Parts: sequence; structure tokens; C-alpha cells
Amino acid sequence: MKFSHFVRRVFFHFIDNRLIRWFSRVYSDLLLKKIIKGTDLIPIRYDEKSFVNQATHPDVLKKDDQYFLTVSGYPFEIEHLENPFLFCSDDGICFKSLHDGPVDAYTGTGLSHFSDGDIIYDDGRIVLYYRLCEMEKTPKTDDIFIKTYSEKNWSERKAVLSFQKDKCLSQSVVIINGHYEMYYVEMNQEWGSKLKRLKSDSYLFDSNIMDEVRINGMPEGRMLWHIDVVLDGEALMGLFALSTAKGGVDCRLYYGYSKDFGDTWEIVEPIETSIHEKWIKRIYRSSMVKVGGLWNIYISVCTPGDCWFVLLLEKQELSLLN
Repeated sequence: MKFSHFVRRVFFHFIDNRLIRWFSRVYSDLLLKKIIKGTDLIPIRYDEKSFVNQATHPDVLKKDDQYFLTVSGYPFEIEHLENPFLFCSDDGICFKSLHDGPVDAYTGTGLSHFSDGDIIYDDGRIVLYYRLCEMEKTPKTDDIFIKTYSEKNWSERKAVLSFQKDKCLSQSVVIINGHYEMYYVEMNQEWGSKLKRLKSDSYLFDSNIMDEVRINGMPEGRMLWHIDVVLDGEALMGLFALSTAKGGVDCRLYYGYSKDFGDTWEIVEPIETSIHEKWIKRIYRSSMVKVGGLWNIYISVCTPGDCWFVLLLEKQELSLLN
């Protein structure tokens, strides 16, 4: 890590005041302009400034004429700020908060942190799923929590699932014919990962069936890291963040589909961002939403200096190859 990066992270972590936030916000905005110059990408804007416009792990859904977005604050890879937020928007670009600050804020010490928010619309409410990477207890775990939002009110946090560490990453929930399916990534100890699925009759996943899902077309030398799954008529569409090693190393974004309701997936091709490679360290979980027959893709980009931005790639045609 460059010395300037180290200094910036130390300042932001230990001198968390308005001046440091202002500096970080100005720096982030200047860097963002450089990244998107010459591209068709649109930066996502938030009314919540606690993460100085840096965020990752987007998940988006569209309900009628409104967009809902969850992200994790993650400026400069400071893990204790990796908390889930929920926003709404009329245009899918400028978002306002539905909660005063993060929906849940990590208050412990050490390396534990939240991540991987995912939202669905179910029975008149937004259901937010998010992961706690619990590093301070033995055994270390990945725990899935939920909160629901309806009529401007939030429910209390509820724990729904618990896994061994690295056995549940990037959970993505879809509702198929009234049933709930959670797709997630299970890491191996050294290298490699699997796409797993839980099926349940309840959004709480209090009784479920687990199986492993087959993926065809995995690019050589890459492994599954993050996912997003959405239902599109009779098919499932997916975004796959594929890395070259555990930890999301050199991660890039691909899309794929399933015509058998998730039993088998076909990875088709990379999502091209048109960002110069010098600005991309990795691409993490990204999200897709269909608008007028085309796809809007919300891409999570990390720069070499560990700055994280969500950028919108509009009106993409993603075909289901035969």
C-alpha cells in the first residue's frame, strides 16, 4: 500500500470529524470525475454523507415508479463503516435515505463487520437481508440478519441463518411462485467456491432445503466471489463477480442466466464498463434491474487506492443464448 493511502485510511479511521469527512468527500468526487471521464457511466448519488459517497455491495429493485437501493458504506476499505443503508429514488440515480443513517451499525471492536445487503419486495414491505462477518467469537461465523420496512416503519433486527466463516457470501434472494430461494457463495478453504441455494416457504428461511447449483462456462482461472440474481419472466438472470483468488483478487463482472429456475447457470460474457483499467482494482457485487425491456446495471468499482463507487450502466441488452 502506498504511504499516501495508508495515511488517508489512518486519518479517516481515527480522526473521524467533519474536516476529515469534508476532505474525503472532495477527494472522492475529484477521483470519481477522473474514473468516469470518457464513459457512459453515471455516478450514483446519496443524501447520506456518512460514507462520503463511497459505497459497495449494491442491490436494487424497482417497484412501480420507484427504485430501492441498499449499499454498504466502505470508504478506503474501513471495515467498521461497512454498514447497510437503504435508499429510494424516482430516477434510479439520486437516492434519498429511508433511515436516519445506516439501517444497522456495527458497534463492536476488532475485525467483525456487516456486508452484502440484499432486498426483496414481499407482501407490501421491503425485506433487507444483510450479513454479519463475526470475527470476534469462536467459532467465527457468517450470520444473516433481516429488517423489514413498511409504512415508514422499521422492524427490529432478526437473526435468520448462521454459517461457518466464509460459508455464506453475497446472498441473493428471489421469490419464485410464492417460494423463497436464497443463492449464495460458499468458499473452499484454499481456492475455489461453489454456488449454493436454500429453498424455503418463508422469507425467514426457518425451514429450508439446501443444494449446490451447477455453473457452466466459468472462465479459466477465475472463481465465484459475489452474485446477484433476479427473476425475469420464466428465466433467472445473474451477475457474477469472478476473482482470480480468494478475497476478491482482480475481480471482474460477468453476466449469465438460468432457464431451469436456477438448477443450472450459463455464464455468457463479461460486462464491459469502458473504464480505463488503471482505475479498476476489482469489481465487487453489482446489481441489475430491468427497465423498459433493457437492463440497468449498478456496478461496484474499487480503485487502486481502495476507493469504492457505485456506477450506473444504463440500457444494456442481455440476451439468453440458446
